[in-house]
Amino acid sequence: FKPLTKLTVESKRDGALVGGVAITQTGGIPSEFGGATDATSGFYVRRARGTISSVTFLAPEKDASGAGFTGWTNCTSQDNRKERRICAVSLDHGVARTIAVNYGAFPTVDLKLNGSDGPVSIIPGQGHLTWSSTRATGCVASTVSINSFDTSAHWTGLKSTSGTGQSAPVRIQAAGRYTYTIRCNNAAGEAVDSVV
Repeated sequence: FKPLTKLTVESKRDGALVGGVAITQTGGIPSEFGGATDATSGFYVRRARGTISSVTFLAPEKDASGAGFTGWTNCTSQDNRKERRICAVSLDHGVARTIAVNYGAFPTVDLKLNGSDGPVSIIPGQGHLTWSSTRATGCVASTVSINSFDTSAHWTGLKSTSGTGQSAPVRIQAAGRYTYTIRCNNAAGEAVDSVV
């Protein structure tokens, strides 16, 4: 058994080292492992002065550029969204260890009905929804209709994330107000767009 004596904490955005991320130590003894990653190098190094069993950290939701938290490397965190910014590292695995907090860009999505961002007025008939997304890993559509029970106009469920040029016809057979929404997400967060 060789107790850890050196811990390196890195911060990365889309895989590249970035600095200025303030990481809070929330538990463990001694309490000297938190701090901000260096603005130039993107990491900091802490050396233990005593016996250490484990340390827990809390990462901020966003880095200085506004990129969203996506996960930890070499540090155990919870799977649920609320707790996954907290991680624990056991410091009994050799004399040196490196962990990283990772950030990435949020997804984007743009939705149009008949080529417009809305509001759109169309006579009963066929409307045409188009959307494009970037950096998304999943998209879900939903429809809210007011003053109409016309379910043939609804657009719901999982949708493609493959970028530009996605389209879907909707048949609007009754007068009413329809709001079409698409939500696209990735590990950093969610983007939402609606058209009325």
